[in-house]
Amino acid sequence: MTGWGMALYGKLSARGMTGDDLLNFCMAVGNGSESHVVGAPFTTADTGSTAGAGSGSGTGVTVVASAISAAIYAAAISYFGQAGNKLLDICDDIGAACAEMMSTAILTSAHSPVFAGSGNLTGITVNGTLWGDAIKVAAAFTGDQWPNFSAAIGSGCAPAVAGGSGSVTITGAGAPGTPGAGVGAGAIS
Repeated sequence: MTGWGMALYGKLSARGMTGDDLLNFCMAVGNGSESHVVGAPFTTADTGSTAGAGSGSGTGVTVVASAISAAIYAAAISYFGQAGNKLLDICDDIGAACAEMMSTAILTSAHSPVFAGSGNLTGITVNGTLWGDAIKVAAAFTGDQWPNFSAAIGSGCAPAVAGGSGSVTITGAGAPGTPGAGVGAGAIS
């Protein structure tokens, strides 16, 4: 899941946005977001052959970019009390970059008693406040609204990622299995 900041930079640049701090802004959002998401724990609901233990692997968490954009925009308006003419574009591109990067997330997990089958994500543990804090400290911006915009981004991204969908394929060893269910737990890398 590398390149989050550059993905955002490409999107904002394509809109014609420029400025001395554009790259710094994008890297702060990307690096802060990535540092919060990488290592985030997740849980799964499993089905398959039981009576053993398995390891799960998968790629990608699906999130809705438009939901992220709308949530960031609403949070930013609540902080700022108004919207600049580029705020919605920035929110749209942050949402799109988040969706793009989450689609490349590597999922690894452990499962029991399912040792062969699949696990569907039931939740990812991320926190909007901590996500915003990670963005805020990822760059040396000095603007009065930087802490608020960082908080808006974190609070907008976290719910969508927490409820994102994805799956892992479970392989492992066990007794001659009978169909059943179980749970798994893992982390994003």
